[in-house]
Amino acid sequence: MDQKIYRPVTGRFPEAFSGQGLKLLAIAAMTLDHLAWAFVPGESLPGMALHTVGRITAPVMCFLLVEGFRHTGSPKRYALRLAVFALVSQPAYALFSSGTLVFGRFNMMWTLLICLMALWIRESSFPPSARLLGLAATALAAEAGDWGVWALVMTLLFAGGGTSAERGLFSRGAGTLRIRIHSGGGEKFGCAKPEANLPVAGMTVTAGMLAMVTAAQCRAAGMSPGQAARIALPQLGILLALPLLSRYRGERGRGGAWAKWFFYFYYPGHLLLIWLWKAASLSPSQIYTLV
Repeated sequence: MDQKIYRPVTGRFPEAFSGQGLKLLAIAAMTLDHLAWAFVPGESLPGMALHTVGRITAPVMCFLLVEGFRHTGSPKRYALRLAVFALVSQPAYALFSSGTLVFGRFNMMWTLLICLMALWIRESSFPPSARLLGLAATALAAEAGDWGVWALVMTLLFAGGGTSAERGLFSRGAGTLRIRIHSGGGEKFGCAKPEANLPVAGMTVTAGMLAMVTAAQCRAAGMSPGQAARIALPQLGILLALPLLSRYRGERGRGGAWAKWFFYFYYPGHLLLIWLWKAASLSPSQIYTLV
């Protein structure tokens, strides 16, 4: 990367994660979440635990999207990559999520593409009214994809530092508190330098609203209050991403070209493999009915 976002922090907890390291953590969390959806009852304790860990993926990927937007040499090529792999991933996503090739919601690549467009609109030179209309349009488009409008909210929270590179990725704007893991006294969250700001308040509100909306949707679907709570509570797991992001050291990390492309191919590949694994337990007639 061309620029560090965070200054080095000394103490017992070093800034351990590069961008590639965070991406690998997000991939691992996503894989556990998808395996749980395929094979573990969602209301069971193991299912709740795996889905809670899986909620790390969205905020980390939104954070890295903002980082990529800040440092990419060509936003157009970045958007084109996301668009191509959104198209490539859709059949695998449809099979994984519904067992059929009928397209319902769009996949995560679509949502990240829309969030990237929102970042471009936000930092464009269009009049404020036009930017507001553009962001409203991206909110509607994001809702058609995996993670929905919540991914857009998190992306804009992470992008709250304005357009100037000197101000860093985060600012003291709405929904922002300063976060830092301290080395002594047992205190883990407190005051830090502006460069280390994370949108703790905004993310906390977002997590709470997401959990409440999920619970309301479950109740509307006929679930009992207990069932709805067991489905909704794992949504709070998006807050688990904040301590990880606070350890980001502002570097791309090693890996070269393979690391850049790994996630793009892994995403549809692992969805297809999980679907095939699940389908292997079905009879030929059942598989024929699904596809």
